[in-house]
Amino acid sequence: MDKNTIIGLVLMAATLIGFSWYNTNQQRELQQIESTQSAATQQTDQEQQISAREALAQKAAADSADIFFAATQGKNKQIVLRNNKVNIKIDTKGGSISEVRLKEYKSYKDFSETARTRCSFTNAKDAGMNFTLDTKENPLSF
Repeated sequence: MDKNTIIGLVLMAATLIGFSWYNTNQQRELQQIESTQSAATQQTDQEQQISAREALAQKAAADSADIFFAATQGKNKQIVLRNNKVNIKIDTKGGSISEVRLKEYKSYKDFSETARTRCSFTNAKDAGMNFTLDTKENPLSF
């Protein structure tokens, strides 16, 4: 080994020892800072839990669904919209169309039986709304 190799090895060893000593000092400082912060965060966590409980209690007291509760309890009435061509019945509970009849037309069944009822597109039995919402997991049908 010559002189330059020994100097290189000593410099590498000094750099390695100096870097590890520097990191241990920084780790001690970080541990001190973390210990002071952890004590402060424990206090703030307790305060946040208390405020979260209070917020939930307030939310339960003023639930937005309570506004619509009265709408679910009423009686179902039908509103009739008429003109000279069509007769539409709308339910007040849910706002769905329960019946649509055309005044000037008859269905084939009524025509063949010579009945006097008008052509009906929907009635209360089959007036279901068939909506499908695609979600990530499964499609939802309403």
